[in-house]
Amino acid sequence: MPCGKTNLFGVLLMVALLAAPPLRAEETPAPLTMEKAVEEGLRANQGIQAAQSAMARAEAALKAAWGALLPRVDATYVRNRIHNDSEASERDADYLNQHTTTWTINLRQPLFYGGALVNQVAKARLERTRQKLLLRQTQVELASDIRQTFVNILWYRATARAYATSVERLRGHLQAAQAFFQVGEKPWLAVLEAQVDLADAEQNLAKARNQERVFTVKLQSLLGRSTEENAHFAGELADFVGEFPYSREECIARASALRPDIRALEAMVEMADKDMRIAASDALPRVSLNLGYTDQNIDYDNYPQAEVNRQYVSGGVQVQWNLFAGGQTYQEVQQARHDKDRLSAKRDEARTQARSEITQFFLEMQDARSRMDVAKASMASAQEAFEMAEVRFKTGEGTATDVLDAQTRVVNAELSLARARAEYLQAQFALLRAVGVLNVNEIFSFSVAED
Repeated sequence: MPCGKTNLFGVLLMVALLAAPPLRAEETPAPLTMEKAVEEGLRANQGIQAAQSAMARAEAALKAAWGALLPRVDATYVRNRIHNDSEASERDADYLNQHTTTWTINLRQPLFYGGALVNQVAKARLERTRQKLLLRQTQVELASDIRQTFVNILWYRATARAYATSVERLRGHLQAAQAFFQVGEKPWLAVLEAQVDLADAEQNLAKARNQERVFTVKLQSLLGRSTEENAHFAGELADFVGEFPYSREECIARASALRPDIRALEAMVEMADKDMRIAASDALPRVSLNLGYTDQNIDYDNYPQAEVNRQYVSGGVQVQWNLFAGGQTYQEVQQARHDKDRLSAKRDEARTQARSEITQFFLEMQDARSRMDVAKASMASAQEAFEMAEVRFKTGEGTATDVLDAQTRVVNAELSLARARAEYLQAQFALLRAVGVLNVNEIFSFSVAED
């Protein structure tokens, strides 16, 4: 019997193992390209969500301003009890013992408020436009930050790759130096020099990989991701380097129409003008139409006419005019005028700053482009010189110092090319931010119309 139970248990265990789903290896996240990263950031970044909430708030404020132009209807219900201890000598029926119930409906329609209500609607519309522009500005800045951080990741990845190649070469050179020392063809100094250079290259490799991880964490934060999440960002610096299709003058001309911060300041200038008009309206009369309907029921305790019902309608025009306010209205108008002048100056300053930034980034792009061409030629020459130095070292015609110097020139040329490409891309993405667009195609295709 024990043997039978054991066999039964084995059969059941085998069936359970066969029925269990196969274990799957941990899934590797799909690599994320630069443009996919921008799309994800624009969708999930907390700053974008905050700007969207501010825009929704401005939309609600505009509807509230429109509501102030519409009639206001109030309803009132009152139930009252009067008890008069001197009722025997009272002759006024309104003061006899009674229960009173009153229903009232009032309608008030603004007719003329000195232009205040109309200008408040116009100001609210401008504020909605400004919030849309601030959302656009947040999107432009976020896209630029994502792309520049992405470039830094690729930059340090290329740097790490160059140092990794250098480490492999230096390990091979160290092994060769040790072999030559053992047979007496090279001095111990050659081995020491190879060890020092290998250690330096390994330290630089570790630094580059650490910087890549630092910018990876930063990019995950920009995308609204957890910094603990595994992520792989795909691409090479060379994939994004190309000719910029527009001139500096074209970018400057378009920046005035496209930069959200400049357009937001223009909206604020117009809002200050509306504030002037709203403040000035306090010196003008305010006219409103008032209509009312009242239904009153009076139930007397001891009165020949036990109950009284009254229904009446009232209507009229109310005019209110603030004839003197101690100079407050005048000073409020002056305050709004000074705000308008201040905002106009800030708008002009932003335009000047845009021209300066665009010129700066164009010069940085030109400088990086020229350094890329030099670095490509230098890298080819350095690689050839390193191969020759290795051959001379192995044949005894050259020294270890020659090989190490040639190796240093190869790494420096690779790093110079990677740096030039990265700085070219960073200048290009900063230029797009200075113009006020998400990508190059928007410079002449983005619509600037606002409702």
